[in-house]
Amino acid sequence: MDNRSMHRVSIVIPVYQGAQTLPTLVQEIVPLTQPQITPDGNSFMVCEVLLVHDCGPDRSDTTMEDMHAQYSFVQPVWLSRNYGQHAATLAGMASATGDWVVSMDEDGQQDPADLGRMLDSALASSLQLVYAQPMNPPPHGWLRNFFSRTAKTISTKLLGNSAIGRFNSFRLVDGEIARTLAAYCGNGVYLDVGLFWVTGRIGHCPVRLRNELARPSGYS
Repeated sequence: MDNRSMHRVSIVIPVYQGAQTLPTLVQEIVPLTQPQITPDGNSFMVCEVLLVHDCGPDRSDTTMEDMHAQYSFVQPVWLSRNYGQHAATLAGMASATGDWVVSMDEDGQQDPADLGRMLDSALASSLQLVYAQPMNPPPHGWLRNFFSRTAKTISTKLLGNSAIGRFNSFRLVDGEIARTLAAYCGNGVYLDVGLFWVTGRIGHCPVRLRNELARPSGYS
């Protein structure tokens, strides 16, 4: 893709307990829905935000409806029951229309302002997938961090590739790859394993995680 063209970015946010955090997060995305210039001079804009309702215990559904009524770029995706973070992200990817698809959490620890640098990383090295690489410890409890590290270690050993061990829920994916993967993956597929099957050029972009907003993520 020509680096001088306008890159359209879809953001997918799986929502489990986002009633308190979504309004602030979406408000942070609003400026990015206008044409932006990345640090390396690439043009981009967020064309849509897909909020995927994963049937959590709070009233995220009402919040999503309010966001949809307030912002034309917000599109809700409704799941019939709780399928989990990876399946919800895939459901959002299936509906995404952008040249690039970004996945991010509902809790606000990932900064939408980092999108430009992640896009620069992809374009500079012709990457199909860019993971955020946190430069500071995740703001979670020790138990969640322990199980997260364990899952990544197991995935690394099973796949025999050390790069996959540095995956993160904050991802930038080539839009065609995201839609193709979503079309063929069932809800039992671990998203990052599926991405490993179909992407050959994977990179990482350094970011700093923020403290979560009103409440920790509902996903364990």
